[in-house]
Parts: sequence; structure tokens; C-alpha cells
Amino acid sequence: WLKAYLNLDDRRPTWAFFADALICRDAAPSQKIDADPEARVMPIIQTWETRSRNSTLPEDLKMMLKTAKEFNVKLNAANPSKRVRETLPLWYHVKSDQSAKKLYKTRPAKCLRKKHHVKLVEDATNLLGSVSENHQPIAGCTCETCKKLRMGEKCPHPHECITTLASLIYKIEPKWNPNTETVTQPPNATGEDRRTEDEEERIFDKNNKTTELKDTIKIFGTNENKTNEPRTPPPQHTNAQETTTTVYTDGACNNNGEETTAAGSGMWYGHNDPRNHSVRLNHKNQSNQTGELTAILLAVKRQPRNQDLRIITD
Repeated sequence: WLKAYLNLDDRRPTWAFFADALICRDAAPSQKIDADPEARVMPIIQTWETRSRNSTLPEDLKMMLKTAKEFNVKLNAANPSKRVRETLPLWYHVKSDQSAKKLYKTRPAKCLRKKHHVKLVEDATNLLGSVSENHQPIAGCTCETCKKLRMGEKCPHPHECITTLASLIYKIEPKWNPNTETVTQPPNATGEDRRTEDEEERIFDKNNKTTELKDTIKIFGTNENKTNEPRTPPPQHTNAQETTTTVYTDGACNNNGEETTAAGSGMWYGHNDPRNHSVRLNHKNQSNQTGELTAILLAVKRQPRNQDLRIITD
């Protein structure tokens, strides 16, 4: 059963797809992404697990997953091809940095799943590859890509989605990152297989690429050692690395302390920056201080969660 279930090519049996649906519905509540079933594909190639108690799975599927755990079935490959890397699910990515989980429940991540239909790593790279060269790392960017995402996919915050997507790709380990450039040397310049003198054993060559996802799933798997290899830098046009935004905030009040008092708040990011904004307070407790605090609160609310914010105030 397990061997047939893990056959991820065109010969995969029909029952395995029904098994996928049942297993995904049986995910442990603590590991669900806002009850979003589209994020889950298969626990063996992702980091989520099924329920340990009160499982609703048929006994045969329970036994199959138990066998996979007993024999330590894992995703492992010495040199996965670009196609294999792109075929993996983006969410619960088994080779991603642990910090990626913090992004899964953010507003842009939900939008990426629901409106942009990003499911696989390939979906992410396709969307990032379509970003205009004149894209600006601001909420009010007017590049063609942002216009298209706002109009066609009804995305209210395209830059946040682009930034979050690039950050998720950036957090994938280099060997499994779709943007990692791999340079390999053929086993033999003549194209012939290298063999030992008695021609009975083929010499292992770590440059041999794994080209099928099904071939990356191994029994008796081991945890791959973390390397010091630098991660693939995110695309520059998305400004996806965590950056610091600086905003100046201020509050003003006329007739401070009197019944006719009127206060306002202002946020300034830079010359001609579309994020510059001012508001008039409409509650009773109006003063310079409440105007200042309101400006700070609005600046924090408008800032993408995966970027630092530097507030300059008096």
C-alpha cells in the first residue's frame, strides 16, 4: 500500500488520490493553517501531521502512515532537479526554515492561497517571475503587475503578497530552493558510464540529478545536515528581504484642553510617497498626545508584518 501510495507519477493508483483527501482532512487541529485544506497535500512531503488521537481515518490508512513513520520515510535527494524543487508544495515546505511558519497565517499568505491560488513552489516562481521591472516596494505601487493583481485577482495589497511570496522562497534551503543555480559535471566527458575495473558496480556520482519527485522519497531517511551555504537572495525587484521602513508621525490640536478642541494625526514617509497620510480625530478625548498616538497606531497597522518599522516622533 505505502509503495503504491508514494508512486507520484502518472501510474499512481486512483485510490491514492482519495486517500490524500481523507488524510488532509485528518490533519491535527494545531497544525492547520486557518482550516485551509488547499495548503495541505501530503504529510510525507510536508511538515504537518495527522491526528494522534480521535483520528477519523480508515484503519488501512492509519496502518499505512504508521508504517511510513516506523521506517522513517522522508524526502531526501543529493541533487534534486529544478523541476523537482518546483513541484513541491510551498506551504508546510519540508525543507524550509522554521521561521517561514510565522508567515503562513499573515494576511498576504491567506490572499496568496485564496485569490492567487498559490499552492506549489512553481506557482510562486511564476508569479514572482511576472513582476514588472519598475515595481516599487510600496503599498501604492502603480506598476503593471500591481494593477493587474488589483483588477484581475481583486488583491487589495499586491506588494505585500509579492514581498511575502519572495520571503517564503528565500527561506527554503539552498539545495531545494528553485532559484539556486546548480553547476554539475558529467560523470564522464564522453557521456559513458564510469565503472570499476570489473565493470560490475557503477561509481556513485553526487552530480546525478533526481528528476522525479517520487524518487526523492526514501525509506530509512535521515535528516539532512544543514550547510553553511548561503541562501539564494530574493529577487531584487520585490525588495523581499526584511527591510526597515521609516515614518515620521505627529499630532496637532487646536484649542487644546477646551470644548472646541480639534485634533489630527499625520504620517510622512518621504517626498511624494503615496503612503503619506493625515486623519482628523472624531472622538471626545482630543489632544496633541492622542493625535500622536493615533498616527503611530495607524502606521503600525499599515506596515507589512514581515518588515521592520522605525517610527520617528517627538
